[in-house]
Amino acid sequence: MTIGAMMLALKIICKIVLFYTSITLSAYTASAEIRYTGANLVIADGGLLFELGPGPSKKEADEAWYARDQFTGEPIGIQSVIGSYHRFENRVRSQLELLRANGIDKMSLLIWHADLNLGDPRFSDGTWGHVVSSHASRLLPQHEQNLRNYLMLLKQMNFSEIVVRWGLQGKNRPRDWGEWDEEKYQHSWEFLQYSREIVEEELADSSVLIWYDLGSELGGFAPNSITGRYAARLWKDYRYTFGTEDTVGFSVATLPTGERVHNLLAMFRAANAFPMRIAVDVNGNVETRLRGTYRALSNQDLLGLDIVILETYAGSLSIIDEISRSSLNVVDVYAWPLTDNRSRHFDRLVPLVSSISGIEVTCPEADCLEIVANNIGDVFVIRTVDVDGLKDLREYDKSETFETKRSGRVTTTSIQLQSKLEQNLVNAGKLCIAIDSLTVGSSTECVTAMK
Repeated sequence: MTIGAMMLALKIICKIVLFYTSITLSAYTASAEIRYTGANLVIADGGLLFELGPGPSKKEADEAWYARDQFTGEPIGIQSVIGSYHRFENRVRSQLELLRANGIDKMSLLIWHADLNLGDPRFSDGTWGHVVSSHASRLLPQHEQNLRNYLMLLKQMNFSEIVVRWGLQGKNRPRDWGEWDEEKYQHSWEFLQYSREIVEEELADSSVLIWYDLGSELGGFAPNSITGRYAARLWKDYRYTFGTEDTVGFSVATLPTGERVHNLLAMFRAANAFPMRIAVDVNGNVETRLRGTYRALSNQDLLGLDIVILETYAGSLSIIDEISRSSLNVVDVYAWPLTDNRSRHFDRLVPLVSSISGIEVTCPEADCLEIVANNIGDVFVIRTVDVDGLKDLREYDKSETFETKRSGRVTTTSIQLQSKLEQNLVNAGKLCIAIDSLTVGSSTECVTAMK
Protein backbone atom coordinates (compact mmCIF):
# COMPACT_ATOMS: atom_id res chain seq x y z
CA MET A 1 0.00 0.00 0.00
CA THR A 2 1.36 3.47 -0.90
CA ILE A 3 1.78 6.23 1.67
CA GLY A 4 -0.99 8.22 -0.05
CA ALA A 5 -3.39 5.26 0.17
CA MET A 6 -2.51 4.74 3.84
CA MET A 7 -3.19 8.42 4.62
CA LEU A 8 -6.54 8.25 2.81
CA ALA A 9 -7.54 5.13 4.74
CA LEU A 10 -6.53 6.80 8.02
CA LYS A 11 -8.64 9.87 7.23
CA ILE A 12 -11.70 7.75 6.45
CA ILE A 13 -11.25 5.72 9.66
CA CYS A 14 -10.98 8.95 11.68
CA LYS A 15 -14.21 10.28 10.20
CA ILE A 16 -16.08 7.03 10.83
CA VAL A 17 -14.85 6.93 14.44
CA LEU A 18 -15.91 10.56 14.93
CA PHE A 19 -19.31 9.83 13.38
CA TYR A 20 -20.18 6.82 15.52
CA THR A 21 -18.67 8.33 18.65
CA SER A 22 -20.87 11.41 18.23
CA ILE A 23 -23.99 9.26 17.77
CA THR A 24 -23.18 7.25 20.91
CA LEU A 25 -22.34 10.23 23.08
CA SER A 26 -24.94 12.71 21.88
CA ALA A 27 -27.74 10.86 23.65
CA TYR A 28 -25.95 11.17 26.98
CA THR A 29 -23.90 14.36 26.90
CA ALA A 30 -24.35 17.94 25.84
CA SER A 31 -22.11 19.47 23.19
CA ALA A 32 -18.60 20.35 24.31
CA GLU A 33 -17.78 23.97 25.04
CA ILE A 34 -18.75 25.99 21.98
CA ARG A 35 -16.18 28.31 20.43
CA TYR A 36 -15.01 29.43 17.04
CA THR A 37 -12.89 26.59 15.69
CA GLY A 38 -12.82 27.53 12.00
CA ALA A 39 -12.88 30.49 9.67
CA ASN A 40 -13.84 31.46 6.14
CA LEU A 41 -10.80 33.30 4.77
CA VAL A 42 -12.33 33.87 1.34
CA ILE A 43 -11.44 37.46 0.37
CA ALA A 44 -7.86 38.50 -0.36
CA ASP A 45 -8.70 42.19 -0.87
CA GLY A 46 -11.78 44.32 -0.28
CA GLY A 47 -10.70 47.03 -2.71
CA LEU A 48 -13.08 49.90 -3.33
CA LEU A 49 -15.93 48.12 -1.55
CA PHE A 50 -14.20 48.49 1.81
CA GLU A 51 -13.63 52.18 1.17
CA LEU A 52 -17.36 52.91 0.97
CA GLY A 53 -18.99 54.55 3.96
CA PRO A 54 -21.84 52.92 5.89
CA GLY A 55 -25.07 52.11 4.05
CA PRO A 56 -24.02 52.41 0.39
CA SER A 57 -26.71 52.11 -2.26
CA LYS A 58 -26.91 48.85 -4.21
CA LYS A 59 -25.59 50.66 -7.30
CA GLU A 60 -22.60 52.03 -5.36
CA ALA A 61 -21.86 48.64 -3.80
CA ASP A 62 -22.10 46.78 -7.13
CA GLU A 63 -19.82 49.25 -8.89
CA ALA A 64 -17.23 48.99 -6.11
CA TRP A 65 -17.55 45.19 -5.90
CA TYR A 66 -16.72 44.55 -9.56
CA ALA A 67 -14.52 47.60 -10.20
CA ARG A 68 -11.49 47.48 -12.51
CA ASP A 69 -8.75 49.99 -13.09
CA GLN A 70 -9.74 52.04 -16.13
CA PHE A 71 -6.18 52.00 -17.51
CA THR A 72 -4.81 48.56 -16.65
CA GLY A 73 -8.03 46.57 -16.42
CA GLU A 74 -6.82 45.01 -13.15
CA PRO A 75 -9.51 44.29 -10.53
CA ILE A 76 -9.70 46.89 -7.78
CA GLY A 77 -12.89 45.67 -6.10
CA ILE A 78 -13.53 42.46 -4.20
CA GLN A 79 -10.92 39.81 -4.98
CA SER A 80 -11.15 36.20 -3.81
CA VAL A 81 -8.28 34.15 -2.45
CA ILE A 82 -8.50 31.69 -5.36
CA GLY A 83 -8.67 34.45 -7.97
CA SER A 84 -5.94 36.67 -6.54
CA TYR A 85 -3.68 34.63 -4.28
CA HIS A 86 -0.73 35.41 -6.56
CA ARG A 87 -1.24 39.14 -5.91
CA PHE A 88 -1.69 38.90 -2.14
CA GLU A 89 0.32 35.86 -1.04
CA ASN A 90 2.12 37.60 1.81
CA ARG A 91 -1.09 39.17 3.09
CA VAL A 92 -2.94 35.84 3.02
CA ARG A 93 -0.07 34.20 4.88
CA SER A 94 -0.11 36.86 7.61
CA GLN A 95 -3.89 36.54 7.96
CA LEU A 96 -3.59 32.79 8.38
CA GLU A 97 -0.88 33.30 10.98
CA LEU A 98 -3.24 35.59 12.89
CA LEU A 99 -5.99 32.98 12.76
CA ARG A 100 -3.65 30.22 13.94
CA ALA A 101 -2.43 32.45 16.78
CA ASN A 102 -6.05 32.75 17.86
CA GLY A 103 -6.62 29.01 18.03
CA ILE A 104 -8.31 28.60 14.64
CA ASP A 105 -7.13 25.33 13.08
CA LYS A 106 -9.90 24.62 10.56
CA MET A 107 -10.39 26.49 7.32
CA SER A 108 -13.21 26.88 4.83
CA LEU A 109 -12.13 27.29 1.21
CA LEU A 110 -14.87 28.65 -1.03
CA ILE A 111 -14.62 28.39 -4.81
CA TRP A 112 -17.20 30.72 -6.34
CA HIS A 113 -17.36 29.86 -10.01
CA ALA A 114 -19.22 30.81 -13.20
CA ASP A 115 -18.80 29.99 -16.88
CA LEU A 116 -17.44 33.42 -17.79
CA ASN A 117 -17.06 34.68 -21.34
CA LEU A 118 -13.31 35.22 -21.39
CA GLY A 119 -13.62 37.43 -24.47
CA ASP A 120 -15.53 40.00 -22.43
CA PRO A 121 -13.14 42.71 -21.10
CA ARG A 122 -15.00 42.60 -17.76
CA PHE A 123 -13.67 39.07 -17.27
CA SER A 124 -10.34 39.38 -19.06
CA ASP A 125 -8.33 37.74 -16.26
CA GLY A 126 -10.98 35.10 -15.58
CA THR A 127 -12.38 36.83 -12.50
CA TRP A 128 -15.55 38.79 -11.80
CA GLY A 129 -15.34 40.21 -8.31
CA HIS A 130 -15.34 37.17 -6.01
CA VAL A 131 -15.98 34.74 -8.90
CA VAL A 132 -13.45 32.73 -10.92
CA SER A 133 -14.03 31.27 -14.37
CA SER A 134 -15.04 27.63 -14.73
CA HIS A 135 -15.01 27.80 -18.54
CA ALA A 136 -14.64 24.32 -20.07
CA SER A 137 -15.10 22.97 -16.51
CA ARG A 138 -11.56 24.06 -15.63
CA LEU A 139 -9.84 26.83 -13.73
CA LEU A 140 -7.49 29.07 -15.65
CA PRO A 141 -3.85 28.00 -15.16
CA GLN A 142 -3.14 30.90 -12.78
CA HIS A 143 -6.17 30.09 -10.65
CA GLU A 144 -5.35 26.39 -10.54
CA GLN A 145 -1.86 27.31 -9.35
CA ASN A 146 -3.38 29.67 -6.77
CA LEU A 147 -5.55 26.84 -5.46
CA ARG A 148 -2.59 24.48 -5.25
CA ASN A 149 -0.38 27.06 -3.53
CA TYR A 150 -3.07 27.98 -1.03
CA LEU A 151 -3.67 24.33 -0.14
CA MET A 152 0.07 23.80 0.32
CA LEU A 153 0.19 26.82 2.64
CA LEU A 154 -2.72 25.52 4.73
CA LYS A 155 -0.93 22.19 5.00
CA GLN A 156 2.35 23.84 6.00
CA MET A 157 0.57 25.86 8.69
CA ASN A 158 -0.88 22.71 10.23
CA PHE A 159 -4.57 23.34 9.75
CA SER A 160 -6.26 20.14 10.87
CA GLU A 161 -9.37 20.28 8.68
CA ILE A 162 -10.35 21.99 5.44
CA VAL A 163 -13.88 22.36 4.11
CA VAL A 164 -13.91 22.87 0.36
CA ARG A 165 -17.10 24.58 -0.80
CA TRP A 166 -18.37 25.14 -4.32
CA GLY A 167 -20.39 28.32 -4.81
CA LEU A 168 -22.33 28.36 -8.07
CA GLN A 169 -22.67 31.81 -9.63
CA GLY A 170 -23.93 33.32 -12.88
CA LYS A 171 -25.01 30.76 -15.49
CA ASN A 172 -23.87 27.94 -13.22
CA ARG A 173 -26.56 28.75 -10.64
CA PRO A 174 -29.58 26.42 -11.12
CA ARG A 175 -32.14 28.95 -9.92
CA ASP A 176 -31.28 31.12 -12.95
CA TRP A 177 -31.78 28.37 -15.52
CA GLY A 178 -35.54 28.72 -15.87
CA GLU A 179 -35.79 25.03 -16.73
CA TRP A 180 -33.57 22.01 -16.31
CA ASP A 181 -30.35 22.35 -18.33
CA GLU A 182 -28.40 19.10 -18.59
CA GLU A 183 -25.42 20.77 -20.24
CA LYS A 184 -25.04 23.26 -17.40
CA TYR A 185 -25.44 20.48 -14.84
CA GLN A 186 -22.69 18.44 -16.47
CA HIS A 187 -20.47 21.54 -16.65
CA SER A 188 -20.62 22.08 -12.87
CA TRP A 189 -20.39 18.37 -12.04
CA GLU A 190 -17.25 18.04 -14.16
CA PHE A 191 -15.79 21.19 -12.60
CA LEU A 192 -16.43 19.77 -9.12
CA GLN A 193 -14.66 16.51 -9.96
CA TYR A 194 -11.73 18.34 -11.54
CA SER A 195 -11.18 20.73 -8.62
CA ARG A 196 -11.75 17.95 -6.07
CA GLU A 197 -8.93 16.01 -7.73
CA ILE A 198 -6.60 18.99 -7.23
CA VAL A 199 -7.46 19.10 -3.53
CA GLU A 200 -6.89 15.37 -3.13
CA GLU A 201 -3.54 15.57 -4.95
CA GLU A 202 -2.20 18.45 -2.86
CA LEU A 203 -3.29 17.00 0.50
CA ALA A 204 -2.67 13.31 -0.27
CA ASP A 205 0.45 13.06 1.88
CA SER A 206 -0.97 14.96 4.85
CA SER A 207 -3.13 14.21 7.88
CA VAL A 208 -5.52 17.05 7.03
CA LEU A 209 -9.15 15.95 7.14
CA ILE A 210 -11.04 17.13 4.06
CA TRP A 211 -14.77 17.82 3.91
CA TYR A 212 -16.68 18.82 0.80
CA ASP A 213 -19.69 21.12 0.67
CA LEU A 214 -21.14 20.20 -2.73
CA GLY A 215 -23.04 23.46 -3.04
CA SER A 216 -22.69 26.46 -0.76
CA GLU A 217 -26.22 27.25 0.51
CA LEU A 218 -27.80 25.04 -2.15
CA GLY A 219 -29.35 22.74 0.43
CA GLY A 220 -33.02 22.65 1.34
CA PHE A 221 -34.80 24.19 -1.63
CA ALA A 222 -38.20 22.81 -2.57
CA PRO A 223 -37.75 19.32 -4.09
CA ASN A 224 -39.63 20.25 -7.28
CA SER A 225 -37.59 23.43 -7.83
CA ILE A 226 -34.66 23.48 -10.26
CA THR A 227 -32.24 23.95 -7.36
CA GLY A 228 -33.88 21.12 -5.42
CA ARG A 229 -33.61 18.81 -8.41
CA TYR A 230 -29.99 19.84 -8.95
CA ALA A 231 -29.08 18.97 -5.35
CA ALA A 232 -30.85 15.59 -5.47
CA ARG A 233 -29.16 14.67 -8.74
CA LEU A 234 -25.70 15.76 -7.55
CA TRP A 235 -26.15 13.92 -4.25
CA LYS A 236 -26.86 10.74 -6.22
CA ASP A 237 -23.92 11.22 -8.61
CA TYR A 238 -21.46 12.14 -5.85
CA ARG A 239 -22.46 9.16 -3.70
CA TYR A 240 -22.06 6.80 -6.61
CA THR A 241 -18.64 8.23 -7.52
CA PHE A 242 -17.05 9.08 -4.15
CA GLY A 243 -19.31 7.84 -1.35
CA THR A 244 -20.51 9.96 1.58
CA GLU A 245 -17.62 9.74 4.06
CA ASP A 246 -15.97 13.03 3.07
CA THR A 247 -18.94 15.33 2.55
CA VAL A 248 -21.46 17.44 4.44
CA GLY A 249 -23.81 17.23 1.48
CA PHE A 250 -25.05 20.77 0.86
CA SER A 251 -24.84 23.64 3.31
CA VAL A 252 -28.12 25.36 4.16
CA ALA A 253 -28.91 29.05 4.55
CA THR A 254 -31.12 28.58 7.59
CA LEU A 255 -34.55 30.18 7.98
CA PRO A 256 -36.50 30.88 11.19
CA THR A 257 -39.09 28.31 10.05
CA GLY A 258 -36.50 25.56 9.68
CA GLU A 259 -38.01 24.78 6.27
CA ARG A 260 -34.75 24.41 4.37
CA VAL A 261 -33.18 22.16 6.99
CA HIS A 262 -36.36 20.05 6.89
CA ASN A 263 -36.20 19.79 3.10
CA LEU A 264 -32.52 18.84 3.15
CA LEU A 265 -33.08 16.09 5.71
CA ALA A 266 -36.02 14.81 3.68
CA MET A 267 -33.81 14.63 0.58
CA PHE A 268 -31.19 12.60 2.44
CA ARG A 269 -33.88 10.31 3.87
CA ALA A 270 -35.44 9.76 0.45
CA ALA A 271 -32.01 8.76 -0.88
CA ASN A 272 -31.48 6.53 2.17
CA ALA A 273 -28.09 8.17 2.58
CA PHE A 274 -27.05 10.81 5.11
CA PRO A 275 -23.68 12.58 5.17
CA MET A 276 -21.34 12.25 8.16
CA ARG A 277 -22.48 15.68 9.38
CA ILE A 278 -24.71 18.47 8.13
CA ALA A 279 -23.68 22.08 7.58
CA VAL A 280 -25.74 25.20 8.21
CA ASP A 281 -25.12 28.92 7.71
CA VAL A 282 -26.62 31.00 10.51
CA ASN A 283 -26.97 34.73 9.88
CA GLY A 284 -29.75 37.26 10.31
CA ASN A 285 -31.52 36.66 13.61
CA VAL A 286 -29.29 33.90 14.91
CA GLU A 287 -31.53 32.84 17.79
CA THR A 288 -34.66 32.29 15.67
CA ARG A 289 -32.72 30.44 12.95
CA LEU A 290 -31.17 28.12 15.51
CA ARG A 291 -34.63 27.42 16.94
CA GLY A 292 -35.92 26.64 13.45
CA THR A 293 -33.00 24.26 12.88
CA TYR A 294 -33.70 22.54 16.19
CA ARG A 295 -37.38 22.05 15.32
CA ALA A 296 -36.52 20.60 11.90
CA LEU A 297 -34.11 18.08 13.41
CA SER A 298 -36.41 17.24 16.31
CA ASN A 299 -39.41 16.65 14.04
CA GLN A 300 -37.41 14.01 12.15
CA ASP A 301 -35.85 12.55 15.30
CA LEU A 302 -32.35 13.56 14.15
CA LEU A 303 -31.11 15.73 17.01
CA GLY A 304 -28.10 13.42 17.39
CA LEU A 305 -26.63 14.51 14.05
CA ASP A 306 -23.36 16.43 14.16
CA ILE A 307 -23.90 20.04 13.11
CA VAL A 308 -21.23 22.29 11.60
CA ILE A 309 -22.04 25.99 11.49
CA LEU A 310 -20.10 26.90 8.36
CA GLU A 311 -20.96 30.60 8.46
CA THR A 312 -21.96 32.98 11.20
CA TYR A 313 -20.95 36.47 12.29
CA ALA A 314 -17.35 36.85 13.36
CA GLY A 315 -16.11 37.23 16.90
CA SER A 316 -19.40 37.60 18.76
CA LEU A 317 -19.58 36.17 22.26
CA SER A 318 -23.35 36.68 22.27
CA ILE A 319 -23.68 34.44 19.20
CA ILE A 320 -21.54 31.78 20.85
CA ASP A 321 -23.85 31.98 23.87
CA GLU A 322 -26.90 31.53 21.64
CA ILE A 323 -25.33 28.50 19.94
CA SER A 324 -24.48 27.02 23.35
CA ARG A 325 -28.11 27.38 24.45
CA SER A 326 -29.55 25.90 21.25
CA SER A 327 -29.30 22.23 22.38
CA LEU A 328 -27.94 21.37 18.92
CA ASN A 329 -25.02 18.97 18.65
CA VAL A 330 -22.67 21.63 17.24
CA VAL A 331 -19.15 20.32 16.65
CA ASP A 332 -17.60 23.31 14.85
CA VAL A 333 -18.30 27.00 14.33
CA TYR A 334 -16.73 28.81 11.35
CA ALA A 335 -16.58 32.60 11.44
CA TRP A 336 -17.53 34.60 8.34
CA PRO A 337 -15.71 37.91 7.64
CA LEU A 338 -18.66 40.02 8.75
CA THR A 339 -19.75 41.44 12.07
CA ASP A 340 -23.44 42.00 12.76
CA ASN A 341 -23.77 44.28 9.72
CA ARG A 342 -26.72 43.22 7.57
CA SER A 343 -26.05 45.71 4.76
CA ARG A 344 -22.97 43.92 3.38
CA HIS A 345 -21.64 40.46 2.66
CA PHE A 346 -18.18 41.30 4.04
CA ASP A 347 -16.82 44.10 6.18
CA ARG A 348 -13.31 42.77 6.85
CA LEU A 349 -10.76 40.30 5.48
CA VAL A 350 -9.89 38.30 8.59
CA PRO A 351 -13.04 36.77 10.16
CA LEU A 352 -12.32 37.89 13.72
CA VAL A 353 -13.73 40.63 15.93
CA SER A 354 -11.94 43.33 13.99
CA SER A 355 -9.26 43.79 11.37
CA ILE A 356 -7.03 46.31 13.09
CA SER A 357 -4.10 46.89 10.81
CA GLY A 358 -1.40 47.59 13.40
CA ILE A 359 -0.71 46.48 16.95
CA GLU A 360 2.59 48.01 18.00
CA VAL A 361 4.44 48.22 21.29
CA THR A 362 6.12 51.59 20.86
CA CYS A 363 7.11 52.64 24.38
CA PRO A 364 10.80 51.82 24.94
CA GLU A 365 10.50 51.32 28.71
CA ALA A 366 7.30 49.23 28.38
CA ASP A 367 5.40 51.79 30.43
CA CYS A 368 2.67 52.01 27.84
CA LEU A 369 1.23 50.23 24.84
CA GLU A 370 0.00 51.96 21.72
CA ILE A 371 -2.88 50.64 19.63
CA VAL A 372 -3.18 51.98 16.10
CA ALA A 373 -6.59 51.21 14.67
CA ASN A 374 -7.31 52.23 11.10
CA ASN A 375 -10.75 50.77 10.45
CA ILE A 376 -13.65 53.04 11.30
CA GLY A 377 -16.28 51.04 13.14
CA ASP A 378 -13.92 48.38 14.45
CA VAL A 379 -14.79 46.73 17.74
CA PHE A 380 -12.07 45.61 20.11
CA VAL A 381 -11.83 44.54 23.71
CA ILE A 382 -9.56 45.78 26.46
CA ARG A 383 -9.22 43.67 29.61
CA THR A 384 -7.35 44.96 32.63
CA VAL A 385 -5.93 42.70 35.32
CA ASP A 386 -5.38 43.84 38.91
CA VAL A 387 -6.21 47.40 37.92
CA ASP A 388 -9.24 49.17 39.36
CA GLY A 389 -10.93 50.16 36.16
CA LEU A 390 -9.24 51.50 33.06
CA LYS A 391 -6.60 54.01 34.11
CA ASP A 392 -5.29 57.02 32.23
CA LEU A 393 -7.06 56.35 28.91
CA ARG A 394 -6.93 59.99 28.02
CA GLU A 395 -8.12 59.77 24.43
CA TYR A 396 -11.55 58.26 25.07
CA ASP A 397 -13.21 61.40 23.72
CA LYS A 398 -12.54 59.81 20.29
CA SER A 399 -14.58 56.71 21.07
CA GLU A 400 -17.77 55.55 22.69
CA THR A 401 -17.64 53.07 25.57
CA PHE A 402 -20.88 51.12 25.50
CA GLU A 403 -20.40 48.14 27.79
CA THR A 404 -18.27 47.32 30.81
CA LYS A 405 -18.35 44.05 32.75
CA ARG A 406 -16.27 42.93 35.71
CA SER A 407 -15.65 39.29 36.61
CA GLY A 408 -13.18 38.67 39.43
CA ARG A 409 -9.93 40.40 38.59
CA VAL A 410 -10.82 40.96 34.95
CA THR A 411 -12.66 44.00 33.66
CA THR A 412 -13.90 43.87 30.07
CA THR A 413 -14.83 46.99 28.16
CA SER A 414 -16.05 46.99 24.56
CA ILE A 415 -15.29 50.08 22.52
CA GLN A 416 -16.80 51.11 19.19
CA LEU A 417 -14.28 53.22 17.29
CA GLN A 418 -15.75 56.31 15.68
CA SER A 419 -12.60 57.54 13.97
CA LYS A 420 -8.94 56.72 13.54
CA LEU A 421 -7.67 56.18 17.05
CA GLU A 422 -4.22 56.18 18.59
CA GLN A 423 -4.46 55.23 22.25
CA ASN A 424 -1.73 55.20 24.87
CA LEU A 425 -2.37 52.81 27.73
CA VAL A 426 -0.25 53.24 30.87
CA ASN A 427 0.63 50.61 33.45
CA ALA A 428 1.50 48.11 30.74
CA GLY A 429 2.86 45.76 33.35
CA LYS A 430 -0.68 45.27 34.62
CA LEU A 431 -2.63 45.78 31.40
CA CYS A 432 -3.61 43.14 28.94
CA ILE A 433 -5.05 44.04 25.55
CA ALA A 434 -7.06 41.63 23.44
CA ILE A 435 -7.66 42.59 19.84
CA ASP A 436 -9.25 40.10 17.48
CA SER A 437 -8.90 37.70 20.42
CA LEU A 438 -5.13 38.14 19.97
CA THR A 439 -3.54 38.78 23.35
CA VAL A 440 -0.86 41.43 23.61
CA GLY A 441 0.56 41.95 27.08
CA SER A 442 3.75 42.42 29.02
CA SER A 443 3.33 39.78 31.72
CA THR A 444 2.59 36.09 31.94
CA GLU A 445 0.08 36.83 34.68
CA CYS A 446 -1.90 38.98 32.30
CA VAL A 447 -1.95 36.39 29.52
CA THR A 448 -2.96 33.64 31.95
CA ALA A 449 -5.84 35.72 33.29
CA MET A 450 -7.13 36.24 29.77
CA LYS A 451 -7.63 32.56 29.08
